This record gives sequence, structure tokens and C-alpha cells, in this order.
Amino acid sequence: VAVFLNTAHNRQAVEQRARQFQLFGGVAAFGATTVDAIFDQEELLISDLGARQLSRLRAALRADPTVVLDTAHDCSVRASRIVDGKPRPITFGDARKLLDRLAIPELTFWVAPHYTDFVDRSIDKGMGIERLRQSFSLSSVPLAAMGDGSCDVPMLKLARFAFIPAATLPSYTAPKGQRLSRSRFLGTQALWEAACQMVPSIGLQRQVLESVQRLEIPTWFPESLRQFPTTNRGLFPRLAAALGPR
Repeated sequence: VAVFLNTAHNRQAVEQRARQFQLFGGVAAFGATTVDAIFDQEELLISDLGARQLSRLRAALRADPTVVLDTAHDCSVRASRIVDGKPRPITFGDARKLLDRLAIPELTFWVAPHYTDFVDRSIDKGMGIERLRQSFSLSSVPLAAMGDGSCDVPMLKLARFAFIPAATLPSYTAPKGQRLSRSRFLGTQALWEAACQMVPSIGLQRQVLESVQRLEIPTWFPESLRQFPTTNRGLFPRLAAALGPR
């Protein structure tokens, strides 16, 4: 099993997480770049036109004294508007007006609680993960994916096994031939349920947990996420794996 991270984080963060958690690599900035942590390689996927328009957008946002840019995002633009001393996203309406005013149609955006990410429209998470699979010669290996937002849909559509946490993506429909599982849980418990369905062997689950417990968890990792699941918890995932369709 090769594990990849597919995220909106910048490429430096993806590289750091891949090494700390011994992953094969990952996709950064909504598919803008891939990180190969095995052979220490990166590949930029954004178009030349998209890169130029991202530069124009950065220049325009720097001229706005209410906006703060995250300089670590060099393959996308992450911007927050400071309101009452707190970071807030650039709203959907304001972001749309900004792109229209600057005449930069090659960009799109995603609004989060504290910031808005602007990205090259020609890339997405599905394209990023597929390019990474090709670079590892893993295109023929079945893909399992978990996602909870609309930006994850291109990746989920590519997967043979798709997992969606509780109360997320209610309108997602599985393409033909895909096995879709909707969890009753959120966060780490949803991830563990997905893992149990993919690998229902209790013995293999114990081996995975033993390997994970030998990892050196970085200091920035939230304390609430440092509690590892155990094979005698979460009976539902094992029952679902045993009783679910094959």
C-alpha cells in the first residue's frame, strides 16, 4: 500500500508531512504540484498562464492594506482579510469580483473559514493524484480515496474505493464500478473505519498500529490526534467490512 497526501497545504508542508509520517509523497495546493518523498522530486503542474495570473493577483492583493498573504504558498495564493483583528476569508462575492476586475479567468478559488485559496483553474486534486501515480508507475493499482469537500470530488471520481466522512458531500454520487462508503464518523475515527474496510484482517491492523506507534510525532501535531485507535475499538468498522458488498 502506497499512501499519498492530497491537500490544499503548500508543497513545503506536504514534503514535511510525507517525511514525518513516512508517506510516499503527496499533492499540494489543490493539485498545483506533486511531491515524491521517495526519490526527493517535485513536479509543478500549473500552466504558464496560470502562474502569470497568480503573480498578477498577488500584486493586486499586496496593494490592499486589509489583506494578508501566506507567503509559503508559491503555487497558489492564500489570502485573508483582517476584520476586527482576526483573519477572515475573502468572501465568494468579493473573490469573484476581484478576478473579473483583474481579467484573470484562468484562476478559480476555494473559500475556507479563515482564508481564501486562489488556484490555477486547469489543475485539480484528481489531476495531481493521477500524475503522482504515473510517476510511481502505480496507475494500474486500485486507488482508494477519502475526501470531505467539493475540491476532493475530482480525486474521489478516480477511485475504485471512495470514503466520505459523516455529514459531508451529501450530493456525491459514485461513478459506475466504484465502491462508495459513507461513514457514521468524522475525523480520525472515519479514517480508521475506512482502513478497517480496506484491510479487514485484525492481524494486519495490529501490525499497522505497531508501525505507527514507532513514528516520532512532531511537536506541532495536535494532542487530541495523538491517541491511536486500537483493534478492540470500533466494532462497527469490522462488521461493515465483513458484511459489506465484495
